[in-house]
Amino acid sequence: MRLFLSAVILSMPIFVRAQSPQSSRIVIANLAKPGELDFEGGTCDRTGDTMACTFQQVLLQNAAGSDTCLIVTNRYQLSFRRQTATRWVSNEGPNGACGLIEITTVEEDPNGGGVLWTMTSQKIVTNKNANDFCKAFDGEPREDLTWKESKRPLPCKFIVPGLIQ
Repeated sequence: MRLFLSAVILSMPIFVRAQSPQSSRIVIANLAKPGELDFEGGTCDRTGDTMACTFQQVLLQNAAGSDTCLIVTNRYQLSFRRQTATRWVSNEGPNGACGLIEITTVEEDPNGGGVLWTMTSQKIVTNKNANDFCKAFDGEPREDLTWKESKRPLPCKFIVPGLIQ
């Protein structure tokens, strides 16, 4: 009887482990908007086919003719669902008076060893009869960020803090 109980107790963690999805931490680093001083990176907790990510954005803003840049940071969160082995999609909305839907895709470079990613975001206005503010979002270009060519020349000699979160 003891042998039977020992076998049951020892096998329980294996059974429980087999039932729970594998979770892992993913780092999405070195994202830059081509030609701009907009950089992002994030960490994601992946469980099965879902991924919860927190991104940190760093922007340098420079007024024409000034030798000083303002540094601004922003933190935001997105939830993704797996679409393929390397592609994850976040679909949020519709939200607000504009009925704004934001679709964000992150895709892992298959040759990047798990650290090279690209990100694409697109905003869509579903309430075409909304106010002029909403019309500003309608037709807004897609936003692409990539790990490729992220080195930028600075248009300033000095940096001052702006809104840092």
